[in-house]
Amino acid sequence: MGMTAARLVIILLLLGTLNLLSVNLGPLAPTTSRALALACLVIVWFVSIAMVRRSFRRSLLAIGGAVGAGLVTVGVMLSSPERSVWLCAACLNVFCLSWLWGDEDVEQAGSLRAFGFTSVVYLLFFVIVQHVPPAWNGLQAASLAVSESVGHLVRTNVVQGASTGGVYVFVTLICYLAARAGAGLAKRWLLFTIGAVALVLLLLGQMAMGPVVATWSGRALFDLLSCNPQVSSPGQLKSSFATVHSPVLLLAAGCLVVLVLELLWKSKRGDSGRPTVSDRGSGGHWGVAVGAVCLSGLVCYGLVAPSYGKTGRHDGTRRVLFFHDGNEGLRSFSVPGFKHFGLVAAGMFGMLPEYLWAWGFQSVTMDPAAELDAPLLADYDVFVVISPTERFSEERHRAIWRYVEQGGALLVLGDHTDIAGSMEPLNDLLQPVGIRFNFDSAFTATQWVNAYEVFPHPTTVDLDAANQQLRHSTGASLSIDPGVVPVVSARWGFSDLGNRANAESAFLGDYAYQFFEPMSDVVVIAEARYGKGKVLVFGDTSAFQNNALAHSNPFLERVFGYLADAPGSPRWLGYLAAPVLLLMFAFTSSRHVRLPRSVPSGLIIVVPSLLVLALVPALVGAPSSQAASGRRVAYVDAAHVNRFALESWLDDSVGGLLLNLMRNGYLPKILLDKGDLSHIRGADIFVVIAPAMPYSDTELATVREFMETGGLLILSAGAEEKSGAGGLLDMVGMDIGDMPLGPIPIDSPLHHRLVLRKALQAPHFREAWPVLNKRSDPIESFYQQDNYDIIGFRSIGRGGALVIGDSWFLHDNVLEAEQSWWPGNIKLLRSILEELRSRREGA
Repeated sequence: MGMTAARLVIILLLLGTLNLLSVNLGPLAPTTSRALALACLVIVWFVSIAMVRRSFRRSLLAIGGAVGAGLVTVGVMLSSPERSVWLCAACLNVFCLSWLWGDEDVEQAGSLRAFGFTSVVYLLFFVIVQHVPPAWNGLQAASLAVSESVGHLVRTNVVQGASTGGVYVFVTLICYLAARAGAGLAKRWLLFTIGAVALVLLLLGQMAMGPVVATWSGRALFDLLSCNPQVSSPGQLKSSFATVHSPVLLLAAGCLVVLVLELLWKSKRGDSGRPTVSDRGSGGHWGVAVGAVCLSGLVCYGLVAPSYGKTGRHDGTRRVLFFHDGNEGLRSFSVPGFKHFGLVAAGMFGMLPEYLWAWGFQSVTMDPAAELDAPLLADYDVFVVISPTERFSEERHRAIWRYVEQGGALLVLGDHTDIAGSMEPLNDLLQPVGIRFNFDSAFTATQWVNAYEVFPHPTTVDLDAANQQLRHSTGASLSIDPGVVPVVSARWGFSDLGNRANAESAFLGDYAYQFFEPMSDVVVIAEARYGKGKVLVFGDTSAFQNNALAHSNPFLERVFGYLADAPGSPRWLGYLAAPVLLLMFAFTSSRHVRLPRSVPSGLIIVVPSLLVLALVPALVGAPSSQAASGRRVAYVDAAHVNRFALESWLDDSVGGLLLNLMRNGYLPKILLDKGDLSHIRGADIFVVIAPAMPYSDTELATVREFMETGGLLILSAGAEEKSGAGGLLDMVGMDIGDMPLGPIPIDSPLHHRLVLRKALQAPHFREAWPVLNKRSDPIESFYQQDNYDIIGFRSIGRGGALVIGDSWFLHDNVLEAEQSWWPGNIKLLRSILEELRSRREGA
């Protein structure tokens, strides 16, 4: 591979890296994007090391320092979940590469320094857009306006946000062309102008035709994508094509433009006949490097930390008031009971006050007859309004906003397509802060998995990309004024407009992407400040409902903690940091800023950045938590590749188990933290279902301590899945026999209605295996069949272990599903939990 070919390959890979690290190419998992970006960087390093013919003017120590600095920045990238940190690491990596090439190939070194400048400018652009709400809102408004105008002109009627519109990809490409032209070489500005015009035309074409071209080009993949369970309808498929392929097509076309210009550009020859550049040597090169270091430091301190809004701490008991006007409607506070089962019987918000109590809050549902005025609201830290169906009176409206202005917190929860007539009352209530519910439902082709954008905010710290904590479902999108803070958006989704004729299905649309519907960057959660108070608005109520609380409780604990905490660092510090950052970069990148060659490259580039990046966790304030005792907690392990689905209401889901734990007086929580079982200390129940990953010695010691102090371990597994549970079984002195007992007691379908109804009243096991005792002292049997124990219990300390020889017993299709259930199993589980709880409490 020649030098020119190597240079072109490196530039293409680095452009791909920049877009992968900022997840610009569709609904990929952030970890997947980072892994692909790292693969690109590794290839770039191998190509560079293979092509560089080392000059003896550089010592091996300096070369080793450059490589070592690159490895350190990769380590920083791997250790942080923040995309801004990833981009900082990539930027510094590029400067390490340019030091490696040095004077060996001036053109290549110039390309790398130009790309370093590109990564710095793009990082600045990315961080400002992410952390300065008016910047993001302005970018989206401009993108929607341009795409709508151009789409109307070419009669495609496409309306796109910045992400699928290709704005982020365009910025990476245009910055690189500007950086190369800025080197001052002959004829470059003319070629840059041609290239810039070509990129602008490509961007306009992407905005007007991207979804159309992507849909057409993706038809050949229909059979492949239709096998994906996340793509379940033609509408979802069309949306998937539009979101996944559009930015990739623009990047491919833009890279072709860059390649052509790179081949056309010629370096200016000096008197000696060798290529020269104005920033050759240590001066401009190190000036840009120091600029990158200053940039990363100012980004982390001046923008990232303040935009998280570091919160103060709340003194005393925190109180929450739920609005209620006597109309149940969409605000049912019923809790799951034993009279009715299935999805309908799960209730809506009845368990939320129970979780609030466990987080240290006192919650009260407003008496419908009470007067909603300033004295009533003054006694509460958070006022919650859920889908009101009637407008607030002028007196109530004035009292609410006086409460917020004086420092209160308002949490507003709404839903899709004007359901139950709630859109007009919600928009009337939120008029003072410029947030409006749209007559639509925000929708993504991947059911929100890797499809939403999480902005820096105290409530979104550690929020996963797979929708396990957010639990967002079908809700409305929000229109927001420029000063409103977007918290979560459907970056790879669209606004599915409602249908007034579809009254039977709550005015929902067709769930199919139409080109005139706004695509990408659709806001679903937003925050506004009003006076001294906070207003947080959700376009969907799903995360707060009983079905979701076992998953969403860490997120909601941060939500209520943030609202109840005292105000923290003002966000205007971030606005002041932006111009300062620009001035610092302009100064330090000057060709007149020179550093001696004796300064080790790795130290000057990496060490200051690492020190600054290490301060980020200390600068970011998470909401305070004041956990209260007196509530029974049950954890369901999902951190050891357990055999059940985290989605709701599938055959192998555990939604029925979670509801039954609620019925029995427990607060269920899904445990997702791998390698950390410290959460179960102080809990009452720890449920383990067919783990495929073995438990470490530390985890086993934690589980034993949990049982000895009064906890109940419930292990459900069959002989085929017991390898991962072997450590737990050995610890409690039990085992799962290898003899399959099959379905117990029913081994054939029951077609007669009366026979089936009677059979449902008795316990049933789908794939039963015998539970064996491995010690001399006997185990207690809670269910036997043909002299084989199917459910066995052994006391350990003040608690014990309950082993169920059936990995399906706690799944929805055996215990309780959305529209079917097995009363005999529900009763059996209830009787066992009541018996063991009475023993522990009696002891």
